[in-house]
Amino acid sequence: MNADGSNQRAVTALETAAVSPEFLSDGRIIYARKNKQNREEIVTVNPDGSGARIESDDSDNSYWGPTRGPSQGSFVAYGTGPVAPEPPGEYHRTFLSNGPALVAGAPFKRKLPDREVELYPIRYFVAILNPRADLIIHTEPSAPSKPVELYTSRIDGSQQHKILELAQGVFSAMNWSKDGQWVLFTRGHTDIPLRIDKMEADVWKMRADGSGAQNLTPDSPGFDGYPSFSGDGKQVVFVSGRDGSLELYLMNADGTKVRRLTNDHAIDLFPSFSPTSNQIAFVSNRDNPKSQIFDVYLLDLDAKGDASGVPGKIRRITHDEGQHGHTHYSYDGKWLIFASEAGGISDEHPLAPAAQLYGELYAYRISDGTTVRLTDNKWEEGVASWEAPLSGK
Repeated sequence: MNADGSNQRAVTALETAAVSPEFLSDGRIIYARKNKQNREEIVTVNPDGSGARIESDDSDNSYWGPTRGPSQGSFVAYGTGPVAPEPPGEYHRTFLSNGPALVAGAPFKRKLPDREVELYPIRYFVAILNPRADLIIHTEPSAPSKPVELYTSRIDGSQQHKILELAQGVFSAMNWSKDGQWVLFTRGHTDIPLRIDKMEADVWKMRADGSGAQNLTPDSPGFDGYPSFSGDGKQVVFVSGRDGSLELYLMNADGTKVRRLTNDHAIDLFPSFSPTSNQIAFVSNRDNPKSQIFDVYLLDLDAKGDASGVPGKIRRITHDEGQHGHTHYSYDGKWLIFASEAGGISDEHPLAPAAQLYGELYAYRISDGTTVRLTDNKWEEGVASWEAPLSGK
């Protein structure tokens, strides 16, 4: 298309996805596509669609993400390279490939109206920053029949220590207490919001070294999960399906005095407690319960922490088309971050084996609604955490 968006025309055929397009120095367009052998290959074509030419070799390797090379007529691409056959019967996780925990080039700096932030993309499915130290807590992929392991390490993946192993189940939705001494997590089935009548999960709490693990919802059948500590560490907000729909609940940090916060018979997910005020962020389809698209909401509690269980004031803060999820507050409670599809879907969807439609991070200032997009690339940025600067930086 022209630079002003006019005169849009198809360059490639529609029988297969053409992704990662880029102009080469000679004016041709280079891109990746999947061929009839289900491999990714690199192709170039003239801007009018003529002269298509396969540029990658005809081996069993796949190549993707091409970009112009250092000299005219050259290009650089990602590729599988020689891959040894997998042993029969072994579990193979395709969501993450081998490589360093911290993405090369990190931290990536972004400016907000009142500060500059540093982004540390970490290549684990879930990795949550400790509020008080250069420390993350994360899970390791494992086979469903093998023990589930939980680790801590530095942000760069070094000094890794296994702190907990459970015979079965799934770890997810982990959150630190503000003092960095306790960890909340969900153990059990977490494939929500599908078939809540078939799910079983509980909210657990443990110390930062893995000791003192305790099930906070042992007597509740069905799904309990996605917990978050209040700023003072005395209360926990979580999602539960105990009353027939996924609603928000509040309980004391020892699992006592459970009370219901929402009662809309929709789906409420991913709650996050503000570290500085009685406010909870979450996502919901409450404005269209038949939809699988969720928006971000804020729930204000009264000065007593809404001990009565009566819902406080709720306001919706996203109104764009697209999916939203994984809320988390900044360390000072002034900003909220969440994953969103507001910017559209990039190349991850056709390239990744387990893509999510909401894959970029946005920051929302609580005081005035200022919204800043923090990431912009083809891959998913999912569960994020935002902690204070370390060592005075």
